[in-house]
Amino acid sequence: METQVNRHEQYGDIITAISPLECRLFEQRPRLYLDAAKIETLRGKLTAAPYAKLFDSVRKTADGAAGRQCPTADAKGDLRGVPEQLAALAFAYRMTDDRRYFDAAVQYLRAMAGWPMASWNAGLLGGHLLYGNAVAYDWLHAELDNVTRELVRDRLYTAGKVMFEDFALHRGWM
Repeated sequence: METQVNRHEQYGDIITAISPLECRLFEQRPRLYLDAAKIETLRGKLTAAPYAKLFDSVRKTADGAAGRQCPTADAKGDLRGVPEQLAALAFAYRMTDDRRYFDAAVQYLRAMAGWPMASWNAGLLGGHLLYGNAVAYDWLHAELDNVTRELVRDRLYTAGKVMFEDFALHRGWM
């Protein structure tokens, strides 16, 4: 029997804001992987092993991404690493407060939100796009301007809904 998705469900019908998890995280950001306390704890550990070596790797990725424009959706090659660069930029900013990481992350967020929906498909690239953009949106949320916040939120919602429906209806090959 095929699973049916009610096309008339609203976001509030699914996310009810009454579960303990939702109540604990309501209007709290960041909330994906890190909260404000965890960020401060990690900042204090970045110079000691094993954190220093791990963060050095993240910083190298962020430095490379901060030094160039976000690729376009039609760029040659495998684009799955682009959203991971975005997540590295957001993490590097949270750990260092270095504004160039934030500025680059915003540029990446805006650029990827403008990629055609075909790029945000239910395949591997779509999963990477949803992951990298959701993490950066969450970690940078308080400092994003309203236009960027709305642009990214709308793209995450639209693309996430398509991917959810593909999985729920078993349309995706994965």
